[in-house]
Amino acid sequence: MYSSTSLVYHQCTLPLRISTSAPPTAVDTPAANTGGEGEEEEKAAPSLLLTVCGRLESRALRVLDPLSLSSLPSLSFPPTYYDTTTSRQVILFNESPVSTDYLCLLDKRARGSGVGGAEGVAMALTEGGPGQERWREQGSTPPHESIISVLPSQGTLLPYEKRKLELTFAPRFVSSDSGWSHFQATPTRRDYTLYLRFLAVDTNRESTASGGDLEVAVCATALPVDVQLEPSPPLQFGATPTMSPITQHVKVHNKSDTLPLYFTTHRVPHYTCHPPSGHIPPSHTLSLSLTFTPKQLGPLNARLLIDILTSDSRSE
Repeated sequence: MYSSTSLVYHQCTLPLRISTSAPPTAVDTPAANTGGEGEEEEKAAPSLLLTVCGRLESRALRVLDPLSLSSLPSLSFPPTYYDTTTSRQVILFNESPVSTDYLCLLDKRARGSGVGGAEGVAMALTEGGPGQERWREQGSTPPHESIISVLPSQGTLLPYEKRKLELTFAPRFVSSDSGWSHFQATPTRRDYTLYLRFLAVDTNRESTASGGDLEVAVCATALPVDVQLEPSPPLQFGATPTMSPITQHVKVHNKSDTLPLYFTTHRVPHYTCHPPSGHIPPSHTLSLSLTFTPKQLGPLNARLLIDILTSDSRSE
């Protein structure tokens, strides 16, 4: 990446002759009429020495950390559940004394020059790997261009202007349209390494300005919600007298070793759940108490819905 502005200075002197005589013509003059007197008149002609200084500047963009204002050759998103979003802010810095039009593009084919450990980062747009052998049967994500978005993705930066940009990682999982009609496999972990290119655009020439492009590697991981109930549904309460509560316990296992889970339950007649909502840390288990208190006669079968939420969308 470009960490500083490249400035090249050129200085030259131009001698200018100011004369009241007519400029020389292409007509030949006899040799007898030329001599030292003409040369003295030419040397005596007034002249002015003008010094012209010029400076050539190249556009340069930098991506900075919003807290430390240090350069960011790469950035990482925390692990994110499918169908949720995670956002990060960065600062785009125009490190030049001229206004610069910029354009941000997502490039999955970039080589990632300037990023250390090219083979140490996650596989680019992985479609395989451990636990992902059946990714084609399980489903896929939509076009990669929608996975990471940048706002504003284009604009004009004034000289030395710093502008905040919002980067959003939004992994999506599209279920397979083939296979068993009553079976959908759980999506697997998927790692991404993408590259954002910030282009300094010359709007006058309708082309990118050379030397001003910037490439930033973006690493992210999409995870599925992995929950296990014990015992497995359905729960059998059997025949129960009216207004006589009976309680069963259900263990909810958060099998993710990375992300916590937040849950909330829906109200159902004759059934109460305690706690009605809560938080399950990674690799932890929470016990739910489900109490059945029939208030009338007859079959009272019901379906208790437990909403699994992320921390961003949890209902307080």
